[in-house]
Amino acid sequence: MCNLVVINEVEVELEVVADQAYTTSLSVASVFNKRHDHIIAKIRELPQDDFTAPNFRVSEYKDKSGRKLPMYQITKDGLVLLAMGFTGEKAYKFKVEYIKAFNAMAEEIKRLKFEKYINEVANLNACLIDKAKRHQREIAGYKGQITQHNTLITSLRKDLALARANPQASQDLQRAYDRLKRDWDGLAKDWNGLTSEYMAVCKERNELKKEIDKRKYNQDKITETILALDKIQKHLDPVYTALGAVMAYASDNDRFFMERNEILR
Repeated sequence: MCNLVVINEVEVELEVVADQAYTTSLSVASVFNKRHDHIIAKIRELPQDDFTAPNFRVSEYKDKSGRKLPMYQITKDGLVLLAMGFTGEKAYKFKVEYIKAFNAMAEEIKRLKFEKYINEVANLNACLIDKAKRHQREIAGYKGQITQHNTLITSLRKDLALARANPQASQDLQRAYDRLKRDWDGLAKDWNGLTSEYMAVCKERNELKKEIDKRKYNQDKITETILALDKIQKHLDPVYTALGAVMAYASDNDRFFMERNEILR
């Protein structure tokens, strides 16, 4: 960033580098009606310490013939130090105008930095809001998919209950599980993080899988057991009927069922 000011009818360019404003030894020589080589010599006479190094930066320029010649980039503090030896009313006036120009440039630097900071904060806030909205949409989508899987798990539980009552329903249970697994695998590919809901559903799915595997391996045993219980039930039905007849007689003196029961004849 550069800024032009007129001091003693000379256009002085103040250049900003890394938030620091600089003038040049050429401009100083022109404003104060000094020879540039004298200004260079005066700067070189200054002690080479930690003050002069940052406030008088060695540079170069090209003259009208194209030759590269030395010059210095000078800060406000460097100008004040250099111009201490410039006396007279005009010199005082030019020093004041130079310092005012530096101060104005410093205020402009502050304003631009603050404006940049405000813009960066606004952009950051907009970015954070956008990311938050996107994350909310993603979470809502994941919750919707988890709800669907919870519905499938509920359905699978019902299928499992039916399978316990009817061994032949195990195939339907297996198909339900396969459907759940395919849908779940699709969800897992899209979700690059595990939520508590995901972990709960995953745990429940694994428990159901273990139950299915267990029933699959014990299918023959379950079938034989159910058939055996069915046979026992057929034999027990007459016994239960006879017990009912005896209880009716014992409590109500009703012999009707006892007289007609084959076991009690």
